[in-house]
Amino acid sequence: MNHRVATFIMESIYKCNRRHYRPLLPTQEEKHQSTRWLKPTSCSVTTILQSYVSS
Repeated sequence: MNHRVATFIMESIYKCNRRHYRPLLPTQEEKHQSTRWLKPTSCSVTTILQSYVSS
C-alpha cells in the first residue's frame, strides 16, 4: 500500500469518527441507538477503500 492511499484512509477514518463521535453518554431514550453510534458502517476501511478506488 503506498503512502498516499494510507494517508487517505487515515484521514477518512479520522473525519468519520469525528462526525459520529458523541462526547456525552447517551440518555435512556438514546440507549437503543448506541450500537448505531458505536459502529458506523461508513467508517470501515473496506468502504473507504472502495470509495477511493471508485473516485
